[in-house]
Amino acid sequence: MSLASIVWEILRNVGGVRKVPDRSCGSCLKDAMSEAGVTVGELSRRTGLSTKTITNLRNGRSEGNFNTWRKIANALGRKVVEDVIQL
Repeated sequence: MSLASIVWEILRNVGGVRKVPDRSCGSCLKDAMSEAGVTVGELSRRTGLSTKTITNLRNGRSEGNFNTWRKIANALGRKVVEDVIQL
């Protein structure tokens, strides 16, 4: 499982980290944006990330890094638990 997948599972805030092998970070991001009623443009404004970056994350062309996912989580009202990741 990639770092981005682990981070996104934490950001989902559904009772801890669990492996979801058939879900990509992009599909989780799409779902979270849909649940929040947020467009790519609005998420870009809220995070300061480019629309291209968000689109690349949504389409699986980029995994992003922890800071990127933290910005997204904050913009979507999700809780970030940084100390869970032990590298």
